[in-house]
Amino acid sequence: MTVDRDKARSARSEQLDRKGEIELQRQHEAAAVAGPEIRADGSGESDDQTHAEDTDMTDEPSIKPGDVALDRTQGRPVHVLEDTGQTVLQWTNENGYDLLDNYGNGRCGATAEDRVFEVVYCSSIQSEPSKIYAMPESRLDRVETEKADGGRQVYDRIVVDVLDQLFQRAGRDDEQAVAVLEAYATDAGVDADVVDEARELAEAAQLGGEA
Repeated sequence: MTVDRDKARSARSEQLDRKGEIELQRQHEAAAVAGPEIRADGSGESDDQTHAEDTDMTDEPSIKPGDVALDRTQGRPVHVLEDTGQTVLQWTNENGYDLLDNYGNGRCGATAEDRVFEVVYCSSIQSEPSKIYAMPESRLDRVETEKADGGRQVYDRIVVDVLDQLFQRAGRDDEQAVAVLEAYATDAGVDADVVDEARELAEAAQLGGEA
């Protein structure tokens, strides 16, 4: 009986070892697909996130902070937190991790010129996001939530709201303050239509307040 118990323990130990190896392999594969982690404490993340002056990135990106997108490798939704303002090549050089070597990114046809975004997975309310991932735009399919009401992307809605409040405040001074704010917003790269919409909202609010 002692021999049988020893054999049973040995078999059980081997079974657990195999399970552990399978789980470790699964974790490694998942990490390879997900891409590099940028932790909340800032490790793995550069202190300087400024745009490179020698790179032409003037085209308006289809993806903006605030958007919901799908990770094409897993079909899982992600929330876009930041546009790093960097290409894959720039991000790779600065962080010491080649995004093009990542298996998931390679499957999506990412290139050195792809813009890089910081995202978090948001597929479950029970799983609170704890990691930030750097992903090239080729890996992300944006969900066009604005089509529900024919409005703007979330990012632009926030910009309109902030500018509306600023225009209202400037309007309480004089027209010159409003003109200066409009010029500053345009110089900062805010879309002219967005600026116009915010100014019109502010003027309507002021007229309503005076009535």
